[in-house]
Amino acid sequence: MSLSHFDYGRSLHGIQQLPLGQEIIDNHGDRWGYVRVEETAPAHRVMVSLAHDVMFSGGTAIAASEAQPRGSKLLTITPTNAYNFVPVYDSGTRYRDLTGCHGIIVKGDGIGQHFFITKVESNSKVRVGVINSDSGGGWITPLSTTSEFILWFPGVATVADEAEEFIEGVCHVEVTQNDIGKFTYLQRSGLGLMTLDKDGETPSDEGWLALSSDGLVEGVTVPGTTYDWSEQVKSIRDASGQLAQALHPAEYGLSDHSLMLCAIDVHPVGRSYKVPNKTNSFNDVKVRAN
Repeated sequence: MSLSHFDYGRSLHGIQQLPLGQEIIDNHGDRWGYVRVEETAPAHRVMVSLAHDVMFSGGTAIAASEAQPRGSKLLTITPTNAYNFVPVYDSGTRYRDLTGCHGIIVKGDGIGQHFFITKVESNSKVRVGVINSDSGGGWITPLSTTSEFILWFPGVATVADEAEEFIEGVCHVEVTQNDIGKFTYLQRSGLGLMTLDKDGETPSDEGWLALSSDGLVEGVTVPGTTYDWSEQVKSIRDASGQLAQALHPAEYGLSDHSLMLCAIDVHPVGRSYKVPNKTNSFNDVKVRAN
């Protein structure tokens, strides 16, 4: 019998093996997401896709600077220090290439269109591919200067810290400063350890868990007699905010938190667009096209 379940997510490696965000299923039926880690973290913490407010210091949705007709594959902005398609990362020590990043129009004309960046042409202009486009990969509905968008990078993982983030999975290996930029698998389903927030809500027996902060989880009230959506919804993983079910305490020897054996259930958030045999700062090795 293969023990492949234990081969995934127990180590980090420096050579990319799959497109970022790719989901695989091991021989036990558990799901794992392939990521590049971008932040240090202890083991058994929840990680999320690189978020819009990390890529752009302004944080809020960005408005298109020019109208785009149906079929166009361009998206332009007015670049500023906070909003720039060629932003500086980590105090200027590393530059991010947004090729492969996903986005969605969240306000104004063209709302709801899901796209990915295929090429960064300048600080103010990118080329895009629109998912499920019926116009040759271009915009289905024209954009105007009322159109606003957000971006996220599937498969580029940072420690979960807010509810408004796309969860990638649970990282079961410690990530040190020397490990940043390496690759691993995050658990998305099956039995696994998660770290409880000692200051958060205590989960009930077999109760549901949701995101707290710093990659930690806490209990939530199961929908029923009393359920305050404004307080209990801690994750956009789904409508209820549940990302795992607590099964049994695993260890109380940690100084700040405790481990819990959980039934993990995280939905995938997409796979990074990957140009075969091309490179960028997040896909910096050549990957053979499938």
